[in-house]
Amino acid sequence: MGIIQATIGLFDHDAKKRLGKRRSSQWSSIRAAHLQCFSTCAACGRKDKLNVHHVEPFHLRPELELTGTNLITLCEYKTCNCHLFIGHCGRWDAYNPSVREDAELFLRMLSRRKVA
Repeated sequence: MGIIQATIGLFDHDAKKRLGKRRSSQWSSIRAAHLQCFSTCAACGRKDKLNVHHVEPFHLRPELELTGTNLITLCEYKTCNCHLFIGHCGRWDAYNPSVREDAELFLRMLSRRKVA
C-alpha cells in the first residue's frame, strides 16, 4: 500500500475506537519525548496538530507501544491529514507497513513542487 492508495477507500471513523486498546501508563511521557525529538510531520513538515503514530499498529503489536523505533510523527490537519492518509491509507481500520518510506517520498514531492 502506498500514497496513491491513501486516496482510495471509505472512511471508517469508528474503527479508531473499535481497535483501541488500553495504553501503558508510560505512553504520555514517551509520546511527549518523541514529539520533543521529532517535532515536525514526517510527511509534510508541519509543526502543529501532530500525532505520534505506531508503524506496527498498537492493536496488533502492543509490546511495541513504547519502542521509539516503532514511532513516527504525522499531522492531523483537516485538509491534509497525514496520519489518516499516509499512516492509515485513508481508513482508520487499515495501516501502512511502508509509512516511513511513503512519508519520506511525500515530503520529497512537496519540497520539489512548483507553484504557478
